[in-house]
This record gives sequence, structure tokens and C-alpha cells, in this order.
Amino acid sequence: TVYLLTGTWSLSSVTAGFAMGFATDPLLVVNNVRDVTEDLISGKKTIVVRLGEKMGRHLYIICGIIAILFIGFSIYNVKGFPQMVLLVPYITLHILTSLQFRKESLVNLNYFLGKTSRNILLFSIFSSLAFLI
Repeated sequence: TVYLLTGTWSLSSVTAGFAMGFATDPLLVVNNVRDVTEDLISGKKTIVVRLGEKMGRHLYIICGIIAILFIGFSIYNVKGFPQMVLLVPYITLHILTSLQFRKESLVNLNYFLGKTSRNILLFSIFSSLAFLI
């Protein structure tokens, strides 16, 4: 998007794009973990089917951590260290949601689709604020 709008790109814009991709991946992970039994029966080869349900649950927090690292790098390069403090609420929420997600039964995972969507929205808001301030 940055390249289309400006005709140039930077490492910070690329890492910010990667960050948004990794921040949204947990939503797909929740969906895949929730449907792992049906996907196994039907022969779907989702990442959770390939890696297993336990690794799928770990993937939830891993994607969030990678998103934080990428956006932190991007914010640091553009604005410096103080604006990175704005990521603390998202980091806290992601960790808390990840800990709950690891323990939740497959039946109750629809609830985490909403929680994860909330986290993505907050990631977007706090990241945007860090770039704007």
C-alpha cells in the first residue's frame, strides 16, 4: 500500500505490513483449532491439522509475538522508543488471551473469535497512534 501511494517503500513499511499480517493470523488459528476434528475427518490440510492441535494453540501466541516484534521495529525506526509504550495494552491483552486460549476446550472457541478480533482492532489502533504521535 505504501508503495502504491508513494512510489517508494522502506523497511519500516514492509515490517509494518508483516506485523499486521501476523496480528491477524491468530484469528485463522482459532478457526483452525476449533475445526481441527472436522478438518481431519474431511481431509483438509490446514496448518493446525499438519502441526497438531497443541502446536496450533502455541501458534496463537507465536503469531502475536512476531507481530509485536515487527511493529516494534517499525515504530522504533520511524518514531523512536517512547512511542513503543503504546503497544503495552495490546501486548498485555494478547498474552492474557493466549493463556486462556491454550486451556479452552474446542467447544468454547467461538468466544475467542470475538476476543481475537478485539485484539486485532486494538493492535491496529495502538500501532496507528504510535505512528501518528
